[in-house]
Amino acid sequence: MNELAKRLHLDKSTVSRTVDNLVQANLVDREIPASNRRTTHIRLNKNGRAVCKTINEGNNEYYKKALRAIPPGKLADFLKSFEHLANGMMKLNKQ
Repeated sequence: MNELAKRLHLDKSTVSRTVDNLVQANLVDREIPASNRRTTHIRLNKNGRAVCKTINEGNNEYYKKALRAIPPGKLADFLKSFEHLANGMMKLNKQ
């Protein structure tokens, strides 16, 4: 939970509550290995993977439609600006 909270830049309590809700919704499996009871392994189960796939496919379709709305002569400028934004966000996430 600590590693997940750190990676997501969230409080451990927020991550713990969210994981609890995902387990109750049967989207995530939680396992505490016998070899290290202080560790918790969390993974998407079959239902969780299906939900993620649906969300990703919906997002992909949405962004495709949005990009098609940009006039062709402006698309290259937009993509260059978006690249700068993405690079800036990656730098922030490494801090």
